Amino acid sequence: MYKSIYEMAVNLGLEPTPGFRKKLVKAHIVLDESGNYQRISESERDDKTLCPDKPFQLKGFTGNSSAQFLADYPITVLFSEVIAKNDQEIKKFTPKHQNFVNQVQLACDEGIEIIKPISVFLNNYDSDEKFRNEIIREISITSLKLSSDIISFRIGTKNVETDTSWLDYYKRMAGLVEDNDETSGKYFSSVTGKDIAPITGKFPMWRGGKAGSGVPIFASSMRGPGDSQLAATKSYGSLIDCPMSENEANTIVSGLDYVLNEVDQYDPDFGIFWWYDSKVEEDIIRRTVSKWQKIEAKKKAAKDPKIKAHERALEDRKKSEDFRELLEAAEKGFIPKTFKSDYKYHIASVSFPSKGRMFFENEYSDTYESLYQNLNKWYTDSAIETSYYDGEKKEYKSYDKLIKNVFEIMYALKLNSKDGGKDGKYNMYHKEKAELIKAVYAGTQIPNLFFKTAVDQYTRFVGFNSDSDDTMGRHISEENAACILELEKIFLLRNGGYEMGKELTPDNSSIGYQCGRWLAVIDKLQDESLKQSGKKVNRTLSSRFYKQAKKSPAKAFSLLDDYIKVYEDRLTNYKSVYEKKFGEISEKIGTYFPERLSVKEQGAFDLGFAQQKQSFYKKNEETSNEIEEKTEEI
Repeated sequence: MYKSIYEMAVNLGLEPTPGFRKKLVKAHIVLDESGNYQRISESERDDKTLCPDKPFQLKGFTGNSSAQFLADYPITVLFSEVIAKNDQEIKKFTPKHQNFVNQVQLACDEGIEIIKPISVFLNNYDSDEKFRNEIIREISITSLKLSSDIISFRIGTKNVETDTSWLDYYKRMAGLVEDNDETSGKYFSSVTGKDIAPITGKFPMWRGGKAGSGVPIFASSMRGPGDSQLAATKSYGSLIDCPMSENEANTIVSGLDYVLNEVDQYDPDFGIFWWYDSKVEEDIIRRTVSKWQKIEAKKKAAKDPKIKAHERALEDRKKSEDFRELLEAAEKGFIPKTFKSDYKYHIASVSFPSKGRMFFENEYSDTYESLYQNLNKWYTDSAIETSYYDGEKKEYKSYDKLIKNVFEIMYALKLNSKDGGKDGKYNMYHKEKAELIKAVYAGTQIPNLFFKTAVDQYTRFVGFNSDSDDTMGRHISEENAACILELEKIFLLRNGGYEMGKELTPDNSSIGYQCGRWLAVIDKLQDESLKQSGKKVNRTLSSRFYKQAKKSPAKAFSLLDDYIKVYEDRLTNYKSVYEKKFGEISEKIGTYFPERLSVKEQGAFDLGFAQQKQSFYKKNEETSNEIEEKTEEI
């Protein structure tokens, strides 16, 4: 993984200048050219500035008490026991502040003009308690975080960190040598394959943004008898040694900072981050993985469930069309040419430093072209025909629904609360989520656990009894149920042996599918009979018998035979139509209903039931509603 991040950083020109790092300077202490204090100026921009990032190794100061040159934390630059929280901070930041002051004084002694006002200010700050307390008061009313934000100085109108008059002094004091040859060592780099000089000091840390005050991304190890040089690095989560030079390690840190902070190619719900070999105009991975924003229901919709459902369906259909257009554009070439090339994308799981370290795993990559092909396959496999109610025309309309966003799956399956989880923090299914992401982008099978959960959830949805204590079933919405069906369809298609279309397939060879259709026709028969007789029931037959019919069709349908006869006898119209439909499905099932269905066939049962019901809603030129139009088929 380090190698691919390094190559991305090089391709994007992110190689760092040795001894420097981009930092977000949150504020400047503004001085005039004589060192007189003016004010504290907070930055209104989020642009990072290249700042010195290698502490001077001054005599009497260890690595833990060193400070950064010119730009550091406010508690280091303006340390006082007044702002320290406890004795531990006093012990930690007293030497850091003194180190910072000494660096400035040495630069002043060397005759660097822009540093002299800073030296005057710091002398006054440390010696004049009244002046120091005034500065502390002013900084306390800013939004600065004393131990994590970066602060620097401005002399007149010039920010000192962007000045170059101190550059030679800094490089000399920080031990930076322009012609440092990293290709003269005795180790081969796992990143570039070159002969490298090993890292002899601390390994670089990733700082800022999601990394906070700093977190190690490398683990060091020793090599060779008596060898005191830290010559190799390991990725956390990997047992493979990854020797590299200091410059290569800094380049990797720069690449990680770009991906995780600057362009924010990270999704917290799935714990993944991704990057591309080159800059892309359309971050297709972000569009398909990041959590969507819910559309606020209008006041009118809140009072009318049908209007509310109608508006949600219109929005969902628009999203489906947008994503379909994106993929069709890819096929027709209306996208950046790089996406039709052999450039690669990369995805990896990442854990952030709750335990003080980064953890990387499950990296995989493929070409941009394969990414589009596999996404196209995902959308095709997930497409299922569904309907929404048109409140104006008072009729149902059909459209193709897709799983446009991977988060929809987690939202549908993680149903321990009404909203599917608080704040989008989905902690379940860590391993399965990684497999799910790979299924979307690499075209592999979805996790078996998700399929089994979907089969169980759809049973709860259809068989939900409002008088029961089934809180999970109570929270399965129409949208969640549609997503569950799509998930089942993808699994069966990628399992082999199943041919599942986006709409009803009467000749489907799956016996579970045909059993599902049988129950859907019983459901429609009951509904039509009750309409013609003007009667009502508290619970439909499909709701009462769904779980049993799905697991043990023979037993359930033997119990339903009497209901079929009763409801057929009540019909004043269309009795022959239902008899013909039952006969047609019976031919597909055979002489007997199966005693039990496997989990896979239960998934097919769900699709057969849902798609047969959906066919009753369709009213278009190709397929009309068979019952209402008195056609020969339902």
